[in-house]
Amino acid sequence: MRVPNLTGGRLRAVLVGVLLSAVGIVGGVLGAYAALSAAATLGVPIDEGSAIERVVSQVGQNAVGFGGVSLGYLTLRRRGVDPAFVARYLRVRRPTLRDLGWVLAGFGLVFAALVVFSLVTSVLGAETAASSGIEEGRENPTLFLVGIPLALLFVGPGEELLFRGVVQSRLRENFSAPVAVVAAGVCFAVPHLLGAYTGDGALTSIALITAVGVALGAVYEHTGNLVIPAVVHGLFNATVYALNYL
Repeated sequence: MRVPNLTGGRLRAVLVGVLLSAVGIVGGVLGAYAALSAAATLGVPIDEGSAIERVVSQVGQNAVGFGGVSLGYLTLRRRGVDPAFVARYLRVRRPTLRDLGWVLAGFGLVFAALVVFSLVTSVLGAETAASSGIEEGRENPTLFLVGIPLALLFVGPGEELLFRGVVQSRLRENFSAPVAVVAAGVCFAVPHLLGAYTGDGALTSIALITAVGVALGAVYEHTGNLVIPAVVHGLFNATVYALNYL
């Protein structure tokens, strides 16, 4: 399903996609900082590495940062606030019972991508880097429990809004679905190199995140409903946290 081609030029589409990703990441950092600062001003105890810090920063990053940048771009694009245009552009609609099946199928697809990539890296002997979020959770398991609702309510919806709803849809205006899906998957993965995955094996781990992003993008294209990959993404992250907590 191709979104309306409102502007032309493949190069422009790529540049806008990359710029939106970069601005989104900066917006996420600023959103987290603003949320933490506001909480501190209100007297909320914010200890580094605590569950409260994780909650406040994730809400700020995804709701204020990713959400603000995404909706800000669409407002500029439309030259005004137009909820109907936003819903149409992002391809957001109320889920049906049939969509529940696509959520389960998408969840299976994402895990299949994870398993296949893990098998390939194992055969090749490639090293992967540990996620900083997982490492922090192992030191403080409460973060895993906090991360489950955060993944479902903020991380999944926030990241999918930016990288699938806005970036992938913008690329889809000028490229075929496979190209847009892969390109958006790369845009989704690269920021993880700057924060979540560092050190030896970081590039292999980013390739893994790209594979997960491509799977989510395929779900988005197939269902034509942003709600589905947002739910799948949230369930995937929540499951990873739950398995690491056990």
